Amino acid sequence: MARLRKRIVRIRTDVERKILVGMIVSTEFLRKVKDIVRPKFFQMDYSKIIAEWALDYYDKYKEAPSVHIEDIYDLESQSLQEPLSNLIAEFLSGLSEEYKRGKKFNADYVLDEALEYFDERSLVLLSERIAKCVGAGRIADAKEALREHNEVRKATSAWINPFDKDFIEEVYESHLSPEIDEMSDVMSGSHNLFKMPGRLGDLMGVFKREWLVSYLAPRKRGKTFLLQESGIQAATSGLNVAIISLEMSKNGFGSRVIQRLVAMGKTKLFFYPCFDCLKNQDGSCKKAKRENHITLADSKGNIPPFSLEIDYKPCTACRGTKDFKIGYWYEPIERPIISKQKIFEQAEGFVRVYGDRIRLKVYPAFSANLKQIIADLDELEATTGFIPDVIIIDYADILAPEDKRMDLHTRTDETWKTLKQVAEARHCLVLTATQGNRKSSEKRSVVANDTSWDISKNDHVDAQFALSQTPAEKKQGVLRISKTLHRWEEFDENEQATILQNLKLSQVILDSEM
Repeated sequence: MARLRKRIVRIRTDVERKILVGMIVSTEFLRKVKDIVRPKFFQMDYSKIIAEWALDYYDKYKEAPSVHIEDIYDLESQSLQEPLSNLIAEFLSGLSEEYKRGKKFNADYVLDEALEYFDERSLVLLSERIAKCVGAGRIADAKEALREHNEVRKATSAWINPFDKDFIEEVYESHLSPEIDEMSDVMSGSHNLFKMPGRLGDLMGVFKREWLVSYLAPRKRGKTFLLQESGIQAATSGLNVAIISLEMSKNGFGSRVIQRLVAMGKTKLFFYPCFDCLKNQDGSCKKAKRENHITLADSKGNIPPFSLEIDYKPCTACRGTKDFKIGYWYEPIERPIISKQKIFEQAEGFVRVYGDRIRLKVYPAFSANLKQIIADLDELEATTGFIPDVIIIDYADILAPEDKRMDLHTRTDETWKTLKQVAEARHCLVLTATQGNRKSSEKRSVVANDTSWDISKNDHVDAQFALSQTPAEKKQGVLRISKTLHRWEEFDENEQATILQNLKLSQVILDSEM
């Protein structure tokens, strides 16, 4: 007796879920797939129904349904059989975090998976349909099935006609429209992610998807602190952040994040650096609006160390004008003693307001290369559905080589090429850091050529920012940041933003000025 072979059908529920989420929460994603997707491509019955709802909603309102998908469900559920209705209800109940993301949804990354999936499903359906048609002698129907599949292949290919009307509209709306200024672009542009706060953000500009950005600094200048702060800023902008640490233990990292969140320590009194005007300090300011009437500097212009006994007030009345000359002083601030309960309260509040946005993976230094990290990112996505918009690697110089047989130059070049590939393939921002050379630790201001080991690193970044700090500035809680490389914008390497810090409480950006 001939053995019957059972056909195994692989059901890709993980991919279908991501596609459905995109069709519900992202107008950009739905606009890009609306002419390609067919409900029959989905394997799950509830997926086909939800896809139809989203497509119908877009046809009527020209946007993704977002939370209105629940209104559609309320109207349509009565006509559905109970098991199917329950499955849809269960699916929709898990979308509260995705509704918050909205325009921050990584549309291009999911689109890549969607196109590959639709192409695969079209082939499967084509083979089944052709087999039936040919078996029944319906050759014309078989040819029609092949024609329909070729239309799908055309739509899912990576080839683009730059003069296609839809493509021109996409480029115009995302990059060229005069109505888009920088901040509105941050909020609505698919490739724009977030800005750092204050004047530092003015210097650094908008961080974008598919960029590789590096922080360059000598040792012990706060590269890790700034990378962690970048992750916090991204998370508070509604972005998913994956942090890869090769330098700190999980508890060491956790303690910094917690202190950043609560700004509390084991003592109550802390001295926060603040901006002051040099004209206020030396007494040369004669303006009536001056907030202080005591001269701080001595006859030689020297500024004494901070003391609570000095009855002096910093003045920023002219800040933002050419009359303000940047100086620094301190403000004594009392904070509550840190406690477990306060940490729980702040953590719950953060997640409630901004969402569950940060994931951390710790490796020993030089133990993981990018191949391993990519595999772990894939596992994170497969097991939890977490797709990062920002990947932070602390830091690239202590990654293991992609191939140990390579010489140092080739290893370095391959690592930084792969970092850039990760940014582009995953349609995310990759942020990392690199150590400055020995000479950079002796310089007042770091420049692009101060990178260690191999200058070829600079060939692959979209932007690089240098961290500069003298020993006196380090003691004061002052750090200067400059734009040393940028692929997409003009820049002046001598232009710097000054930021104030209290690293005892992991407060990386208290204020900034240029």
